[in-house]
Amino acid sequence: MADGQIHSAEFRRTREESWRRLEHLLGRIGNREQALSQEELSELPQLYRTTLSSLSVARNYVLDQRLIAYLEALCLRAYVVVYAPRERLGGLLKHGLIIGFPRAICAAGIELALSALCMAVGMLAGWAIVAAGPELFYSIIPESLAGGRGPDQTRELMAKSLEGGVETAAAAQLFVLQLASHNAGIALLAAGLGIAFGLPTILLLAYNGAILGAMLAAFDVHGLLVPFIAWLSVHGVTELGAIIIAGAGGLAIARGILFPKVDETRMAAARRHGMHGGFLAAGAFAMLFVAAFFEGVLRQAIEPTTARLLFGGATAVFWLWYFQRGRASRKGRGDD
Repeated sequence: MADGQIHSAEFRRTREESWRRLEHLLGRIGNREQALSQEELSELPQLYRTTLSSLSVARNYVLDQRLIAYLEALCLRAYVVVYAPRERLGGLLKHGLIIGFPRAICAAGIELALSALCMAVGMLAGWAIVAAGPELFYSIIPESLAGGRGPDQTRELMAKSLEGGVETAAAAQLFVLQLASHNAGIALLAAGLGIAFGLPTILLLAYNGAILGAMLAAFDVHGLLVPFIAWLSVHGVTELGAIIIAGAGGLAIARGILFPKVDETRMAAARRHGMHGGFLAAGAFAMLFVAAFFEGVLRQAIEPTTARLLFGGATAVFWLWYFQRGRASRKGRGDD
């Protein structure tokens, strides 16, 4: 514990100045006290990348949770300022989630396919590793994240971990908030790290896929693959879809940096593609809160395997219908 606190203090000491500078500039933008100079506007993306890197290190080395929460909030504010469309909240809800998000999904075919492919490759790799050597399970998934599940557990314990049961309201609400915060952090990193040419985004997507594959293999060892898929489908369709979409947002930014137009700088291209990625990331965050509610509340109330599969299938149909609205909107505007 003492070592962790010393590590956290040293981490703050060497990086906190850039965080405070970013917070100061964001505060001036939010309060509309004074327009930023051209130099300060140019400084924002660099400060954002630096803070995002700090968040990535903090999450990997499990520093104190208050610091991680602070960095997540700061990065999210910076992401909105650097990339998101300049609209009021009402306009974002109406034109963003209702129109802009589905349209951005339909326009991001390449990025979505690559993001899903990274997750799928990671999942297959994780499954193959654990299937070949069950003892390697905890080299992919830390015990704290496994939650008492693993190939070394008994079949009875693994089956019990899939049981339902309605939790108390207070516990469910706390669980929802914790899940939303954790998953939003992953989505933020997947989207934001696209500015580093997309490679960290690809690795993060592959690692999350490996976690899923390792868990699938662990339940398959005990003959519980279908019950686990049913258990996962209640929230997993929405949650995994959101992470793939957030990853596509990061890859959209990377695409702008790697393949700018002939007459524009890489940073200008990143900003242009970042507007598109902003719709994807914002929509992914909203989906993650829905997934957290499904996982923290509804999954506990839906117990039979068949009912869980039906619910998961229904959410898949809903999201397909919702995203199809973007295709209709694009055709109506003559974008195709």
